Order: sequence, then structure tokens, then C-alpha cells
Amino acid sequence: MKTVSWMFAATLIALNFAAVSFAQTAPGKTCAMVYQSENFSGQQLVIGDGYQIANLQRVPFGGYSDSWQNRISSAYVAQGCTLILFQYFNFEGQTVSLANRYPTTQRPVGGQYTALGGFDNLASSLICSCAQ
Repeated sequence: MKTVSWMFAATLIALNFAAVSFAQTAPGKTCAMVYQSENFSGQQLVIGDGYQIANLQRVPFGGYSDSWQNRISSAYVAQGCTLILFQYFNFEGQTVSLANRYPTTQRPVGGQYTALGGFDNLASSLICSCAQ
């Protein structure tokens, strides 16, 4: 698995408004897209396959003083992938696992999480991986 550096995280944010552009310029497969608000609205962060972000506070959100910590409210997970959100830094605390294991014919329902319920705005770290 890869660890996202601050500079790469800044690149993710710079490209987060157009997932298609990110997919064309970033190496590897897109594992998931997380959103600031429910129903896939607000700012978006694209997460690559195999990425681990131990501290979402280090991932810029909007202005320089804001971060993605406690900002994730909905997510789309690519087919064959799993996104695990952690309540605390360094992959600790309660978790929620969001997966898309459904065949392509059943999408988009399989990997769309329009709201995170009790985990809304609680994530401080995350891991995303896809089956090979």
C-alpha cells in the first residue's frame, strides 16, 4: 500500500473538482471518491487504490487552514474496492467499511453511499484498496 504525502494530497485537492481529469493524470486506479456533503455534493477527494491516509488533518480542504478531517459525508466506491474510514488518526478507533462487491450490472447502487449515518463527519484516517 502507498502512503499519501502532503504534496500528493495537495495535488489530489487541486484535481478534486473533476474526477475524470484526476483519473487521466494520476497513476493507478481510482478506489473511491469521498464528498464533503451528503448525496455526493460539495468538495470531492479522489482516493487511489492502495492509498492510506493516516491523518486527514494533513490533507488540505478548500483554504490553507482547513483539512479533510471530519469532513466526509458521502462516498462512491469503485467496483471491487473497499474504503475503510477510521474515527481517529493512525487508523484507530471505530471504523466503517464501505465496499462495492456487486457486478457491473447492479451499479450504481452497489458502491454509492449517499450518507454515512452515525459516521458522518467523523473520519480522521482512511485506507482504500481494490481486489486484484
